[in-house]
Amino acid sequence: MTRQIPEILAPAGGRQQFFAALASGADAVYLGLKHFNARARAENFSLDDLAELIPLAHRSGMKVLVTLNILIKENELPLVVDQLVALEALGVDAVIVQDLGVVGLIKRFAPSLRIHGSTQMAIHNLAGIQKAREMGVSRVVLAREMTATELLRIRRALGETSDVEIEVFCHGSLCYSYSGLCFFSGAADARSGNRGECAYTCRKPYKIVSEEGQGFLFSMKDLDTSQLLNELVLAGVHTLKIEGRKKDAQYVSATVKLYRQRLDELFGFATGRPTGGDHRGRDTKASDRAKLADDLKLAFQRDLTGFFVKGRYHENVIDLDHSSHQGLAVGPVLAVRHAPKETSIQFRTQVALDRFDGIRIIPGADEGALLRSGAGWETAVKRYQNQYIEFSLRDARTVSGSSSQGPLTSVAKGSLVEVKIPQAAGSSAKGLTVGVPQKGDLIYKVRSQSLKERTEKLAQPPRDHRPHQRRPVDLRIEWLPGERDGQKILQLRLTASVCGQVIHSLETSVSKDTPLGASTLKNDLDTEFRVFGTAGFYAQSLILEGANDCFIPRSQLKQIKNEFSLGLVPGYEKYLKDRQRSFASHYKDHEIGPLDSTGSEKAVGVMSYVIKIDRLERLGAVETLQKKRRDIQIAELVFEPKKAFLNSVAPDSFLDQLDDFSRRTGISWRMALPTVIRGWDEPLVKLWTTAALKRDFRDFEVGNLGALKLLEDWNQPFGGDLSIVGDFTFYGLNSEATAVGRELGLSGMTLSIEDDQTNLKNHLARLLDPLKSARNDGVTAPVAGTDGAAGRRVADYYTAIVYKDTPLFIAEACTLTALHKGCPTSKVCGYRTLEVENAEGQRFFVAHETCKSIVYGAEAYSITQWTGLLNRWGVKRARLDFLTRPYTDGELIACCEAAFDGRSIRQTHSANFCNTLL
Repeated sequence: MTRQIPEILAPAGGRQQFFAALASGADAVYLGLKHFNARARAENFSLDDLAELIPLAHRSGMKVLVTLNILIKENELPLVVDQLVALEALGVDAVIVQDLGVVGLIKRFAPSLRIHGSTQMAIHNLAGIQKAREMGVSRVVLAREMTATELLRIRRALGETSDVEIEVFCHGSLCYSYSGLCFFSGAADARSGNRGECAYTCRKPYKIVSEEGQGFLFSMKDLDTSQLLNELVLAGVHTLKIEGRKKDAQYVSATVKLYRQRLDELFGFATGRPTGGDHRGRDTKASDRAKLADDLKLAFQRDLTGFFVKGRYHENVIDLDHSSHQGLAVGPVLAVRHAPKETSIQFRTQVALDRFDGIRIIPGADEGALLRSGAGWETAVKRYQNQYIEFSLRDARTVSGSSSQGPLTSVAKGSLVEVKIPQAAGSSAKGLTVGVPQKGDLIYKVRSQSLKERTEKLAQPPRDHRPHQRRPVDLRIEWLPGERDGQKILQLRLTASVCGQVIHSLETSVSKDTPLGASTLKNDLDTEFRVFGTAGFYAQSLILEGANDCFIPRSQLKQIKNEFSLGLVPGYEKYLKDRQRSFASHYKDHEIGPLDSTGSEKAVGVMSYVIKIDRLERLGAVETLQKKRRDIQIAELVFEPKKAFLNSVAPDSFLDQLDDFSRRTGISWRMALPTVIRGWDEPLVKLWTTAALKRDFRDFEVGNLGALKLLEDWNQPFGGDLSIVGDFTFYGLNSEATAVGRELGLSGMTLSIEDDQTNLKNHLARLLDPLKSARNDGVTAPVAGTDGAAGRRVADYYTAIVYKDTPLFIAEACTLTALHKGCPTSKVCGYRTLEVENAEGQRFFVAHETCKSIVYGAEAYSITQWTGLLNRWGVKRARLDFLTRPYTDGELIACCEAAFDGRSIRQTHSANFCNTLL
């Protein structure tokens, strides 16, 4: 496979980061608008900002990608379309998306936009990439958990002629859970990571209750692949992505320089040609690597890991002792001196210090302390609550014997230093009293004044940049010969287009004169009509057609240009409004009205129930339940086979039991494919699935694009239609996503467990009323009608989960590996479940299922008391999930009966159902 130079894609949370990336040599930046991106609390950008910055980036050879990588609520769809149309017109190089509904909107309303599939899509196998490409996705940002071996196999399977690009994260913060499959934050306080509002619950300390151990059990080290870059290059990745849209310009500059330097070492230095489109950021050499490493530690950095690039569990990827930025280790406190109204400390510094550097003092012991009992837990909580002393270094003195010298503006490495502790340094950012430092406390340099000054110079616009907004148009100038009053004239036609659509044109006539020398008309036109400064446009392409060998005074060209400019703004605005109106008109004057839980709505039909299990031992409980409650329709049993819970992996061992159960009870069953199917999982899942297909079994459930594609491929030898239901991780949070699901062939969709009442009702109401539907084109149908492809009523299409242990985290990272400082192997760990507790006393369980970790809460998600309300809103199928937690038959039956009777279940939570999903 031919080695290609990957692009460096840098984060830009604000203007300073944008300019830092530009100056440091990034090939592209990704940034978010004020709405609809996974870093909602970053500074972000407006459309006017982009109109200024995109031309600057393109002039310098840097691409601009815009993130719309969250799930979209129903009433947000019109604004999303407005922004998509505006982004297309601005000439952004791509949009990064998670919601399948947004993919559909782009294809219909902004078709020239390139689509990049976000890592929030949780695509982690070849099949997922192929399915995304079928949908029009040009680049896939793969899950961070991928190994270099997997990447190489995928690239080879795609082939060198494949037009789908592979993007991987190379540096930055890591999530414990697969991106897009974290529900902890959303379940805790409505701040869903799938909506850009992550509450960083993985960075909290947790104490193990079921055995010894404590610390930051889910806090990942930071990714750094700079020394593994050749493996990613050999795997054929197209783009190296740096995480960090909430980080500052110092971080952006240092990381871009690091990876540009490493690519130069791999590609450029041997040939004398540096990588990248130009020489931006070429102020670093191989000898500067140590300096860059220090810059990164000072910008923002935890302990580092190569994660799974070399393979799963090749190293411990969890940092039990720290969850935040540490900086550079300065050394321990050697002495504490107290004087009236003054406290000072002495230490021997391991790094050079400058005035105004940031100093942090962490109380207590360091490495390994959190794994011990007693003070370890208190230390963890203090660190999470920022209970440490931090201040700007203003008064540093060097100590020699009994004398001191200073105050100094700089202190050399190795010096014995005395520093005063400012009185204001005794409180943390959260208002907690920290106290005074103690001998043995650890000192870190967390901010560098010199780095700040260097970065401030980089994080400025180029000297020739003017902060003017410039929107791109494609300009065509045509010369048509003509005659007037017996004189030859030229008829001049100017046409401005945006995304292939004409927004303004002008025809005028000019006298045709012969130039005295060589004609300069072509150059004059290119110069004069390249930028329309007063109108705020520029010609990104300029096509000249017809005669270009005559002479026209520049003054006349300027007059024509001024006249033409007058129509650009109204033409552009009309273009945007027309494009946006084509979608918004479906929503105009549509008011859902207030929520009504009094029962005034009419039920759409009798509610039926679906029960999902992963243990065959629960089949007896379902059969008992059916006999006990003959007044209730149990429509379906969903079974997800898991190696950890099967006595034998042979498919007949469970297929026979499920078929016998179905014959005895008359309850049909459906096989659920796992949410995550990695390369090592695929053979066993294929064995189970194809064995079912050989029996002419047709009913399946899938959770993502990859599983859908695998199922389609495995079914090819057998033929025939399949009934495939999308699980809640398909994210049908809006009517557009539902429509795309139908286009993909899904015969049903499971509603999101993160949703709130308002959005759920808006979503259902729009689909169930043909006058309110924005997608009433034969894909979406009203209740009274049917969907022609599947013969189902729209109300039958949806399943609402009313009881479930929310998988707060679905992870490959193993807490047991961190606790045991290496994989304990299956013989030792037995895939046991840990019970843990946070500082607020909330309990959770960490279940280990064949080397995957699933975290769930002591309290399950339950909205069983609202099943009747859901029915009146248009839902006819309610599902109760009994996965992962070892339920008894009695517990399963009790939960189901509560749902049948519309009763609440004690010690459960309703997540966002009665709140507002942020």
